[in-house]
Amino acid sequence: MPCLAQRPLYNWNSISLSGQLSKRWEIKAAHLRALDINNGFRPAFQQTSMQVSYEPIKRLAILGGALTTQSANRQTWRYYLRGTHTLRLGKTLQWSNSLQAEKHSANETRFDYRFIYITRLGLRKRIDFLRLAPSVSYWLYYNIGGNPIAHYNNSGQLIGRSTADGLHRYRVQFNLNSKINQYVSASVYYMLQNEFNLGSNELKYMNVKNPSTGNTARRFDNFHVAGISLALNLSIYNTK
Repeated sequence: MPCLAQRPLYNWNSISLSGQLSKRWEIKAAHLRALDINNGFRPAFQQTSMQVSYEPIKRLAILGGALTTQSANRQTWRYYLRGTHTLRLGKTLQWSNSLQAEKHSANETRFDYRFIYITRLGLRKRIDFLRLAPSVSYWLYYNIGGNPIAHYNNSGQLIGRSTADGLHRYRVQFNLNSKINQYVSASVYYMLQNEFNLGSNELKYMNVKNPSTGNTARRFDNFHVAGISLALNLSIYNTK
């Protein structure tokens, strides 16, 4: 899955492998490497994840996993649990809603815990032309904990330190998948991430600047991702 993202411009490359353990159980492993294009394609960070999903009943799925992110100066861990319920909207659309809870390691200074609401709308059946399946999804993040952020008044005086708890991020992703044949499918996608302060008092804001210096102590960055992914489906072992 090669894609371009962020400013400065990064190149993300990932590979994943998933398999059915049984009719209701599935396991997946993935690895991603980010390269800094503006710095001679020097490695920026890498991520490795492992997750297991279980479908107790039709249209209800539960998954849990762990993800580690490593850069030149630190390594963080993330543990997560997600539940997803899928609804059929008539004969055309399919709508899924998920709630994900995350616990982050101490090296992640921005937050300790996160709760994420994910909603996705797509087609139940593919379009005849190129067997296309478009979809759109929206992610809303709620942060808890992390290192306290220094907050200042308009004169540059320190008025307090507090963790940036609250609704502070959303992601929107558009995806267009084509099933080329029974073994190969490809996707083109675009994702926008935006950081914001919603419903928070002044001592819960992110990206707070010191008016005296113009510096932000710890940045929460917006970014865009555009990419393409290729999936190969091989029935090595039939669990049915």
